Parts: sequence; structure tokens; C-alpha cells
Amino acid sequence: MAGYLRKGLRLVGPYPYNPYLIFLFFSSIFLSRYAPFISLAPSGSERWRAAALVIFASSMQGLLLAGGAILLKRFRFWSGENTFLYILEVAFFLFLNLLALRQIMHFLTDQIGDFGRDLLPLSFNVFMITLALSLITLALMHKAERRIVERLNTATDLVLKLEAEREGLIHSDEKLRRHTSQFLHDHVQSD
Repeated sequence: MAGYLRKGLRLVGPYPYNPYLIFLFFSSIFLSRYAPFISLAPSGSERWRAAALVIFASSMQGLLLAGGAILLKRFRFWSGENTFLYILEVAFFLFLNLLALRQIMHFLTDQIGDFGRDLLPLSFNVFMITLALSLITLALMHKAERRIVERLNTATDLVLKLEAEREGLIHSDEKLRRHTSQFLHDHVQSD
């Protein structure tokens, strides 16, 4: 049983943070979350304004999480290898993000209009589900990033191998030309 728990915790993390991927992923998630605000606005310039406000609001939430990743990468004074601390880091920034969600909802409601319902009520269950999904997302991001890095490393190794083979071919070609010219030179002189 302890082996399964250890294996499960290794799947959870810790993983290095990639602020760019975190920003893009979470901004797109919140953009889809706030999309109903766009449809509330009357068509025309008001709808374009609503779309710009929704993009701004979702970018701010993505920026909050990406900023947290940058801060943790630069200023973390505790071990980045501890799974429990990793989960606490993610939970802390998700909690800040959920608190910011209230403010952003009020901002969008003031600017665009009332949507009629809370898009994401704050509760312990919502927080735990968000934490679990965020940990899974970070693990999948890292796995995909690691796979891309492995492919790039393989491609780099192939390029180096091809360059070495090319150098060998050039060296062999020059050696063959020298031998051929030497042979022709010796053959002409002997005639």
C-alpha cells in the first residue's frame, strides 16, 4: 500500500514550473469561464469592449499564477523536491486566484452587466477540485514539455551525428582526391 502511495505522490509532483505554459493555459481556462459576459453585451462596439475586458480579466488571472511560478522559481528558499511543499505552493496561489476571482467578477459585472449567477462559487469543494485539476494539469504540462525536450535532444544528437558523418565524408573525399592526384602524378611521371 505504501508503495502505491509513494508512486501516486511521485505522479503528483513536484515538477518545475513553466510560467509561459501556466499563463497560457490558465488564461484560456478563465477566458472560457468569462465568455458568457461577452454574449451579454449588445452587438457592435459594446460587445468588442466586453471581449477586451474579458480578455484582460482572464489574462490577469493567468498572470497571477504565472507570476507566482516566477516568484517561486527565483525566491524559493525551501526545497523544491518536497511533494508536500509543492502541493502547498500550488494551493496557496490557487487560493489567491480564487480570491481574485471575486474581485474580477465584480469588475466584469460593473463594466458589462450582471450575468445573473456566480460563475464559480467559492467553497472548499470547489477549491479542492481546482487544486486536484491544477496538479494534474501541471503534471501533464511537465510530461509534454519533457517529451518535447527529449525529442529536441534526440534531434540535436542526430544533427551532431550527421555533422560528424559529413566531416568524415569530406575528409574521405579529400583523401581520395589526394590519392587520385598522387596516383595520376606518379603515373604521368613514370610514363
